[in-house]
Amino acid sequence: MIVYPPKPQYTADDLAAIIAILRDPQNGCPWDKVQTHASIRMNFLEEAYEAVDAIDLDDPHLLCEELGDVLMQVVFHAQIEAEAGRFTWQQVCDGVCRKLIARHPHIFGGDDSIKDWDALKNREKGRLTLQDDLDSVPQALPALMRAAKLQKRAARYGAPTAADAAKVLAEIGYSDFSPSSEAELNQALALEREKVFAEIYSYVPDRSVVDVFKVKYDYHNAKAALKSLAVGDDPRRLLVDAGRVSAEKLAEALENGEYAMLPEEMQGPCRQAAEVLSTTRDPQKSDFILDAAYFREMLRAAEETDSGLLVRYVRATIDAANLRSAVRTVRMHKGGDFLRQVLFAGGEIPVDRVMSAALGGSLEDAYRTGVLRTAAELGAAALRGGSLTAFEKACDDAVTATAAQAKSVPFGVEVVIGYLVAKEIEFTAVRVIMAGRMAG
Repeated sequence: MIVYPPKPQYTADDLAAIIAILRDPQNGCPWDKVQTHASIRMNFLEEAYEAVDAIDLDDPHLLCEELGDVLMQVVFHAQIEAEAGRFTWQQVCDGVCRKLIARHPHIFGGDDSIKDWDALKNREKGRLTLQDDLDSVPQALPALMRAAKLQKRAARYGAPTAADAAKVLAEIGYSDFSPSSEAELNQALALEREKVFAEIYSYVPDRSVVDVFKVKYDYHNAKAALKSLAVGDDPRRLLVDAGRVSAEKLAEALENGEYAMLPEEMQGPCRQAAEVLSTTRDPQKSDFILDAAYFREMLRAAEETDSGLLVRYVRATIDAANLRSAVRTVRMHKGGDFLRQVLFAGGEIPVDRVMSAALGGSLEDAYRTGVLRTAAELGAAALRGGSLTAFEKACDDAVTATAAQAKSVPFGVEVVIGYLVAKEIEFTAVRVIMAGRMAG
């Protein structure tokens, strides 16, 4: 039995000494002395997340405890390295102190010609290119957090022209494309999507989670193909080959009226949309049919995955679509009959509630307690002459915030969901940015 001397207050040095005792090969704790970096890797992550929870709870007593647990993990890993003769706890402290001094020349003196922390860090690490910088982003970060960090680092390099933007995209893994060709941009995006889906499929045995995100491409392609065929155009330039069904085969099935070649859930809506388009020549009405089917199938597919987060994400997507439709309908001075056609079931807010709020001038009330509260307030403001752009962005931000719940879950299907949502946001951003650069 070892009696560690009692003290009025222990220090970090005491912590290091206690960990060393627990790791002693002869007299140490049977559990502690056999642990490795790999065996307690998960413990490190869990303690860090518990500290973050304490911050979110604004609980200083809990935070004090959790920071201690995080520090214990740091010292434990340093002790493992000390036993291997590679570095010590003291060297860890020495290294971080030297780093802080070197990266604050405006405080501690030295070369202050570089004032940006990231620039100083890159100079220290020998990172000379964007790719060097992006490669240093930890792979273990939760998906949304890693995507945000990648985008932030890429933004630092700037891309004032279409050619510059294309170069940045190539450096982070997109295929080369002509900065003046929309068709080549679409092809690069399609290849990147295929790469993402193939990567996820290789790691995830249950493809149903990924298929939730592929449904929208099937319905996008159906709408594009039907409208192009109705006016005698070739639909291929509008198709996105990222759905469950080959875009070319889907267009061919619709052209020949071979609806049985489509997924079962798509057959009826596609047949109905084609008939409506043929008789009314109104592409908007056929789009309503396919949009309703899309949201219905997307929600059903999400529910079948047993992921509460994915269901919430899809419901938020539907709620955002309904909010947008409500604002546009009121702005265009169209009535309840039209509004009912463009609202879709499946969201957290019932369709009747959205209708009565929109037509009654109380749109904010319908969304007051949900993730779209701010968006609804901005939508109401837009109806009084406010910014539509701010409203649209708030809708996107609300849906993204729902998916961002995945960042606090380091393992499980939530990681896949977060990654896929992040990539969808990235693809949209790439398209918008490149369209702006191409337009000059």
